[in-house]
Amino acid sequence: MKKYIRDYIDSRRTIGEYLIPIFIAVLVAGILLSPLTASVPLVTSMPWIIVMAALAFDSFRLLRGVRRGITERFGADKTKGIAFYTLMRSWQMRRLRLPKPTVQRGAEI
Repeated sequence: MKKYIRDYIDSRRTIGEYLIPIFIAVLVAGILLSPLTASVPLVTSMPWIIVMAALAFDSFRLLRGVRRGITERFGADKTKGIAFYTLMRSWQMRRLRLPKPTVQRGAEI
């Protein structure tokens, strides 16, 4: 069952795997813009809110897909306790995931 979750997550692009680069870019932009404008909190807080909303939507979509796939393959009683593993796997950068991804992006599961 965990292998199915890993393959499901690894075959898709997720917002979560780009979180660290996005956060660094927003942080650097906020630092660089601070001497130029007085509205730095507004300029730097809006991207954070947008990224978090996109992450919430993407996480909901992934959880729904994983639950549907597990219900079809393993039965409805096996879906308990998969949310944390699914989200933690999807929020990691692809090359830092352990165990390493074994499927290519876009592969059929």
